[in-house]
Amino acid sequence: MLRNNFFPCLTAICVVLTLVFLPTHTAFANEEAENHNEQGDAYYEAKKYEDAMKEYTTALEIEEKTDKDKEKISMYQCNIGWVHFNLKKYDKAEEIFNAALANDSDNPNAYRGLATVYRE
Repeated sequence: MLRNNFFPCLTAICVVLTLVFLPTHTAFANEEAENHNEQGDAYYEAKKYEDAMKEYTTALEIEEKTDKDKEKISMYQCNIGWVHFNLKKYDKAEEIFNAALANDSDNPNAYRGLATVYRE
């Protein structure tokens, strides 16, 4: 009798633990992604583009693995696109801005990025 009740109890415990800890992990990951993005912004403003690229890429990777918020992914992609633009890697910038639009077709920063690339 004990053996028959063990597995349903174990399943219930796993479900409860998942419900309790998963949102916390996702919230932490979102905060971590935002922190990397903010650090990237600081590097970008200081014209330390390679450092900014690392931070923006880390933010993007975290977002893609956890929350998968298309608007945030698009925003992080645009940040990476602007770094490529400032490094005069126009083809790569164009590719990244287009990827940003694929994730969020309403992102004005991606359209602005493409327009700026096309003027070069």
